[in-house]
Amino acid sequence: MKKKITKGTVAFRIIYGALSLITASIIVIALAHLWKALAAYEKSNPEIPVNKLMEEFDNNKADLLKKLKVECNEFEDETAIEGYFKKLTNGVLSYSRNGRESDDSKTVYNIISSEGVIAEAEVRKSDRDLGYGFYEYELYDVKFGEIPTFDYSVTAPGNAAVFCNGKEVSEVYVTETSAAYPETGHFQGLIKSTPCSVTYKITGFINEPEFTAYDQSGHPLTLRDGKFSLAQTKDGELSQLALEFSKTYSRYVVNDGGLNAVAQYLAPNMPIYSELYSYENYWHNWHTSYDFLDTEADDPIFYSDKCVSVRVRYDHVLYGVNSAENGESHSLADYTVYMVKLGGEWKITDLAFN
Repeated sequence: MKKKITKGTVAFRIIYGALSLITASIIVIALAHLWKALAAYEKSNPEIPVNKLMEEFDNNKADLLKKLKVECNEFEDETAIEGYFKKLTNGVLSYSRNGRESDDSKTVYNIISSEGVIAEAEVRKSDRDLGYGFYEYELYDVKFGEIPTFDYSVTAPGNAAVFCNGKEVSEVYVTETSAAYPETGHFQGLIKSTPCSVTYKITGFINEPEFTAYDQSGHPLTLRDGKFSLAQTKDGELSQLALEFSKTYSRYVVNDGGLNAVAQYLAPNMPIYSELYSYENYWHNWHTSYDFLDTEADDPIFYSDKCVSVRVRYDHVLYGVNSAENGESHSLADYTVYMVKLGGEWKITDLAFN
């Protein structure tokens, strides 16, 4: 039996369909607005400009580098800042919200490297209305922590030219001048100008500087523990002269040589002559032969162009000694020989025990 469709049924279906269509339209419109609202919400995320900042750290640091404000001293330039910045931003960077510094007007993020917090990025709400009560955020400022700087001091002979990172250090940086090198007394007054010790102090270095120094003759000086030594330059003739004199001295004190053999090396009127004279026939250890083993002679140290010292070391061995075990007596010699150039010839002024 076929069901009869009444006018009421048709009307109901028409109304139902219309309502369904309206409902669907409302849902579509609502979803569209919701989608736009969600998109606006996502665009209003204050982390968006921070993420862009992190990309700049990785891709283009030039603009960010300009924000590093520091005044270099005269021995460093912008490359020092660039090196420091490169060290800060090397490796993996991250960020985190700084709740203590953030408030209703701004959001602050810490930029973190392996060195710790290296900067603060401040984000603020812009005037760009995204609708639905949301606004875009923009990077307002990036503040780097103060770049740590260091002070360095070096001490050098007063007649030396001192350089820092290739630039000569002027007297403006001298903080102390004092008498030094008391060993110059071994030249017995024959040194014309006794070197003094000068200390330089330079402040405000970002990176560790390189110091070099040269004496008046252009000889490079050696830096150890913040102090430049006097010039020590290879001169085989002077080193050999010091070694031969000290050997002659050692032979004399054990009666293997005469005083005249020693005296021929000496500068005139040296106090050491009287001292040596008092040794004659004072020491004697009977032996059959001798030798010098493990001989060493350092490069001469220049106190001036005519005054030098040379350190020598060796094992003076006496053989056939009755009182010694195995008939051998060993004396480890360690002397510094002081020499002066007189009339074109190098002469000995003194010998000191080390």
